[in-house]
Amino acid sequence: MVEEPEERKLLQLSGVVDYASVVEQRQRLAGLISATASHKLVIDLGDIKVRGAVVIALLISLVRESRKVQKELRFQNCPDHLRAVASACGVADILPLD
Repeated sequence: MVEEPEERKLLQLSGVVDYASVVEQRQRLAGLISATASHKLVIDLGDIKVRGAVVIALLISLVRESRKVQKELRFQNCPDHLRAVASACGVADILPLD
């Protein structure tokens, strides 16, 4: 019997991510990470508007959440300025950015 590769579940992070919205965004995405049946998840970052480095804390917390529930997580469509912030914060190597 040949096993089919598991499809990746695509989640969306969009809108403004700042100090006022980060808690709500984290709760929503952490809930989706835990609730989805798929063990391979992708969060699309293409539509986010970053205001400050708080988004880095959000991404790290989502990586931790996915590990806690034993799921593989990747981030796609990461804006260049977000990559620069991750690099400046010294965490670019620990975030699974595609």
